[in-house]
Amino acid sequence: MLKLRHREAKTHVKNNQVNSTENIQTPELHGPVEVTTIGENISIEGVIHAEEDIVIECSLKGSIVAKSRQVTIGKKGRIDGDIQAENIIICGRMKGAAIGFNKVQIRLGADFSGQVKAKSISVEDGAFLKATIELDKEVREKTLPTKQQLIEAIVFPSDAHNDKMPLRELSKPNCKN
Repeated sequence: MLKLRHREAKTHVKNNQVNSTENIQTPELHGPVEVTTIGENISIEGVIHAEEDIVIECSLKGSIVAKSRQVTIGKKGRIDGDIQAENIIICGRMKGAAIGFNKVQIRLGADFSGQVKAKSISVEDGAFLKATIELDKEVREKTLPTKQQLIEAIVFPSDAHNDKMPLRELSKPNCKN
């Protein structure tokens, strides 16, 4: 259920108009990127489901679900609710849960309180953050090599060497001439 308090908002969102927003960069992850901006003079209560990148400059009381896209809260954006998206960039004010399936960025001037769950998080100097943070454990395990992988990297530095001698044989001296 989506309630729009400003008459132009319905046309704006329905016609998928794109307004410019300063200092917001959207990476081209899916080819040409479509971005919808919801302006600062709009107030929304309810749930927004997005299948394209979205920039929020408005006041939102509710949630945003854009699972494979990027959600940006602009400098003038005010969110009281939750966001689920591939990437989340917070430049404005947010109180709630930011669930980024990839990354959550809290930029200079942002004011965030709530919960963050993501594979990675970045917080710029000058951002306000009061949150519980849960980083996806799976990512950290993949990036740290095991003890065996470290030993193999030292003993067998080249992947081209296919006749790897087992480690137990390396410790035995070869006395045959």
